[in-house]
Parts: sequence; structure tokens; C-alpha cells
Amino acid sequence: MKAARFIILGCGLLSIFMGCARAEQAASTDTFELAFCNNSDYGRMLLALMYKKDAQNWEVSGWYPIPDSGCTIVGRFIRDTIYYFAFSGKESVWRAPDNDQTASNQCIDYNKWFRAVATGVPTCPEGQQSVRFKMVTVPANLARRTWTLSGSKPATP
Repeated sequence: MKAARFIILGCGLLSIFMGCARAEQAASTDTFELAFCNNSDYGRMLLALMYKKDAQNWEVSGWYPIPDSGCTIVGRFIRDTIYYFAFSGKESVWRAPDNDQTASNQCIDYNKWFRAVATGVPTCPEGQQSVRFKMVTVPANLARRTWTLSGSKPATP
């Protein structure tokens, strides 16, 4: 009798656990893991992101360091779109071109870590600058999106 209760209890706990695992797996399809790689000639690359904070609000934050000639997982984000802006000192910038209709202008602070509600306003508070964030989409079947930034330094004469 005790063995039967133990088996029933064990099966009940297992079904609860499996149900939770399925729910967690279903929830994870609403998010993706984002990694960035530096495949450029530039070092000390920093990344700013604009991402969904929830279903209706966006947030912009930076600076996430990207290792020289390496990759890093930046975080987990809500699907299916994210925007980025990256720079390496004053030497090189990765941004959306001026004619990119999918880009988003956001305010950043080059000098310190920042986090703010994404507003897209044309004028920024003192100490910040408006830059063009480039859009990246993430297919529903990808659990992780890896984005590689590349570029070469100009040859010196």
C-alpha cells in the first residue's frame, strides 16, 4: 500500500514537473539569446542595444563589451527584433546607414553606461547624441542569434 502511494505521488510530481518543463520550453520560444562577435581589425568594441522590455515598451542600453577577435553572449531578449549600434573608439562605428528605412534613431551617452526608455526623439538631453541603430530580426526557429561585426582598418601609406 505504501509502495502504491509512493508510485502515485511520484507520478503526480513527475507530471507536474513535466508540465512545468513544457511551459518553460513554450515560454522560451518567446525569447532568444543574442551573441555578438568582433571579427574586425578594431579592438575595445562597445555595443548599445534597443530591445523590447515587454510587449509594448522598448529600452535602449549600453555599453556591452565585445571581445577583440571574439564573441560574447549579450543576453536573452523578447522576439523577434532587436536594434544595435557599436563603436570602437573614434576609429570605427557600426550603425544603420542614413537611407535605411528600418533604422531607429536613439540617444546614447558615449561616456558612461546608460539605460533608458527608447523614445526615438530627434533631440537628446545634454551629454547624449542621437545615433542610428540597425535592425536585426530573429527567425522563430532560432534559439540564439549570433551577429558578427567586421571591418578593416585603412591601409597606412
